[in-house]
Amino acid sequence: LMATMSALSFTFPISLINFGKLPLLSPIANVFVTPLLPFSMLVGFLSILTEYIFHPLAYWLGFASWAILKYILTMAHVFASLKNTIVSFDF
Repeated sequence: LMATMSALSFTFPISLINFGKLPLLSPIANVFVTPLLPFSMLVGFLSILTEYIFHPLAYWLGFASWAILKYILTMAHVFASLKNTIVSFDF
């Protein structure tokens, strides 16, 4: 969690300069999403490896990976659709 907050603190100025917007809820959204990213990558990788060994297991691993990624995208859409959570600056 500290690494995520550290990365956000350094990318906020870049986002502000390049896009003129400052997303206020991105730290909260990252708290919901970041812990699942390594797990989704691992399950997806295992799905690819098991495809060559046992197809039914690879199918279920792929489904698990899809479910995790679907949750991540849903959270991104939910936080992006909230009103008044982005501060815009004109430079």
